[in-house]
Amino acid sequence: MKANIQIQSNPFIANADEIEVIVKKHLQASDIRLNTIDELNIYYKPADGSIYYVAKTKDGEELKNVQPLFI
Repeated sequence: MKANIQIQSNPFIANADEIEVIVKKHLQASDIRLNTIDELNIYYKPADGSIYYVAKTKDGEELKNVQPLFI
């Protein structure tokens, strides 16, 4: 079973899967191979619809976005 998680906060509605896809596409666009990621923490701020992440690679490097991503 796969859960469908939706975050609703006026005026933003976000699906957890969509947020994950946006972050992964941003990592790939930054020439980061997803199979090198060991841990990925995603933070969604429903007040303004912004998305931030912190990714740790298998070799201990920490990657994060400074500018927010949006749905």
